[in-house]
Amino acid sequence: MAEELESMDIINPPVKRINFCGEVIEIAFIPMRLSLDAIKISDDVKKEKLSEYEGTEAMIDFVVKLCGKSNENITRDWLLDNASSDMLLQFMETAIGGRKGGAGKAKGKDGKN
Repeated sequence: MAEELESMDIINPPVKRINFCGEVIEIAFIPMRLSLDAIKISDDVKKEKLSEYEGTEAMIDFVVKLCGKSNENITRDWLLDNASSDMLLQFMETAIGGRKGGAGKAKGKDGKN
């Protein structure tokens, strides 16, 4: 008798399309490595472990890594010329928001554990 294989692929969220400074970015899957990077950047900025300059540099690197495959126009130079630090922060929150749910916490549809 053949064993049934349970697929975890259905857990992947649907594609999220974001218009960022006139460029459309599609985000379907955010690797855990990038999610952890985003959480660390956010935590370090909030705890003032990073200067504003260092935090902005880290956000630029994150956004380039996340968007590079979906939209090749999103480069470090493009971000420096077209986005503000507030826009980068908002983009990170929009891109990751609702997907990280906090470290080690599973939330139901109502937002409660």
